Amino acid sequence: MEVAAEYPYLEGEVVAVLVDADLGIRYEHQNVVQTVGASMAQRLLQHADCRVINPRKVASWQLQRGEWNFTPATEIFDALGCTRLVVVDLIEYRLNPPGNRFLWEGYALATVSVYEADGFDPDGPASIIDLEVEFPDVAQLTRAEANADQIELGLLNKFIKEAGFLFYPHWEAKFPDRYRGDPIPVGNSKRTEPPTL
Repeated sequence: MEVAAEYPYLEGEVVAVLVDADLGIRYEHQNVVQTVGASMAQRLLQHADCRVINPRKVASWQLQRGEWNFTPATEIFDALGCTRLVVVDLIEYRLNPPGNRFLWEGYALATVSVYEADGFDPDGPASIIDLEVEFPDVAQLTRAEANADQIELGLLNKFIKEAGFLFYPHWEAKFPDRYRGDPIPVGNSKRTEPPTL
């Protein structure tokens, strides 16, 4: 079935994707901020009909600004030359359940905020969406059955896909636990026929 975007107002806009995470997440998963930022930018560029500021330019600006997350959005719009800011704040990101390093239970929790340069209050978020993703879907998966790279790759892929889906319509299985058919198409839903489920 087709699912509508939670924030469908990126079409025709110039978008900058900024990702923030606390030092603990950055220490344990050193590339997660850059990976999420670049992958989200790519996904929005492909599917949301918008222009996206180069993720390297955004990352460079973030490094130069240090405490950029305390900067008013109006200053960020001017500095990056964009009309929309998508700010992904990673609150929790882990591969194991707390206190158990022998099981895999990937978990990512984030707040996705969108700021509009032409909105009523450019310095306040126009939309705030909470996003929670778990990977793998298999319970009690041990270190003998998978390694950290596989779990992290799966968690990142699922997180980026779900975060991207917030901004454009997409197809999802109506009953995902009973779905065993053809692959569900992703991306813009300008298709004439729905997938066979």
